[in-house]
Amino acid sequence: VLMKKEYSSGLELTVDRNGILQMLVNLFKNALEAIYQRAEDDEPTYIGEVRIIGEQLDTEFLLTIQDNGVGFDAEQKKTLFRFGSTSKEDGSGIGLHSSANFMRAHNGEISADSNGINQGCRITLLFRNIARS
Repeated sequence: VLMKKEYSSGLELTVDRNGILQMLVNLFKNALEAIYQRAEDDEPTYIGEVRIIGEQLDTEFLLTIQDNGVGFDAEQKKTLFRFGSTSKEDGSGIGLHSSANFMRAHNGEISADSNGINQGCRITLLFRNIARS
């Protein structure tokens, strides 16, 4: 099953519907869990925020999911997309790995950045070769 989304700009993105929904749900879930963990661990009065930003770049589409949760350090970044790698007590280490596989299968890229612990996280999804209608 494919999901085809047309943007008012005339760009078309054709991807596996179930795969992209599964990936996005997992990324949003990760963002919320990072916010809850930060509130529980260190800062019970802070207000969590998740931002979703879409940007059209000629024949590419950039989707950014940004939170102000627990974030990660440089050492954790090295293994983020590796199968089985997790920082959660009850995590499986499958979510980000499967997201990376999905993006590669669709000729795209996924990346993650953080300025450190309690500095949030920014996941960037780059979809390439978007067709012009």
